[in-house]
Amino acid sequence: MNPENPAGMPEPDNFNYKIILSRRRTLSIIVSPDKGVIVKAPLRTPVSAIKRFVAEKSEWIRKTLAGFNSLIRIDSSEGYTDGDQIMLFGRYHTLKLNHAAEYYVKLPENGIIDAGYAKSNEPFLSGQCSKGGSGISQHRD
Repeated sequence: MNPENPAGMPEPDNFNYKIILSRRRTLSIIVSPDKGVIVKAPLRTPVSAIKRFVAEKSEWIRKTLAGFNSLIRIDSSEGYTDGDQIMLFGRYHTLKLNHAAEYYVKLPENGIIDAGYAKSNEPFLSGQCSKGGSGISQHRD
């Protein structure tokens, strides 16, 4: 690990990657904005073969890592509050939170996400959202 780059972020001429050996038949590379570069390989793959594979794909890896710099994080680790702006379907919507007897989410055409939550479980919405569907199907943890 480079002491001048302790977070392992990609440098101009190189990048860090993690190798995972498992019972598989092929080599693969996963590039993620959160997890970085992960190389998956069969258990008995020589390190030299893994390095050669990464070197062959290095231009693609660098381009993909550079592309992550232009991404905007749209989720919030602190949760959401009334009036927050949320990107959904390529447009920003205003979140309107309401105390309610049961959870619900409505997405009318006016750009406001109307979400109801039970007071006993302060707002924590999760689930799947579909454009043509009726909203978010709720899951309680």
